[in-house]
Amino acid sequence: MLTLDRLGHFALLGDPRFTGTGLMFDGLALLLDHTFRTWEMRKLYAEALEYNLPQFKGAIGRLLEVEGRLRQHTWRQGRWWDRFTLTLERTTWEEYRGRVMRFVTGDRSVT
Repeated sequence: MLTLDRLGHFALLGDPRFTGTGLMFDGLALLLDHTFRTWEMRKLYAEALEYNLPQFKGAIGRLLEVEGRLRQHTWRQGRWWDRFTLTLERTTWEEYRGRVMRFVTGDRSVT
């Protein structure tokens, strides 16, 4: 959704059968690239429950920043979990875009 503030939200729902294949990462990278190249977004938001946060560990502090935390927000699996708000800024995407897209298009040696 494009707002006057040039903010958007994205979500990724993955199929456990594809965990570890890189397909979810590739799909998300293509979506983010398309979004930033098509619209003048300055920041994109995503939310993640605490038990999903390890899936983002390689990106937090690089591509993604934790901007918010709602403590004991969601009841799942017999307990309360924190909900995190993650952000990706256009300037950060522009800094990492080349490396990410080379990786997505097959150059898996890119770090």
